[in-house]
Amino acid sequence: MQPNEIIEVLNRPISQELLARDVTRSHIGMSTTKNAPKLPWPPSRTGS
Repeated sequence: MQPNEIIEVLNRPISQELLARDVTRSHIGMSTTKNAPKLPWPPSRTGS
């Protein structure tokens, strides 16, 4: 997948709606095991 294809998908309205949700952002951050220890658990509702 090319970077412009990724940008195209992320700019779609449904993608923007999903990215606006706390749960979605948390799971994107967890997509690599390297990031997992850095994330607070359970995820807070404040987005921090």
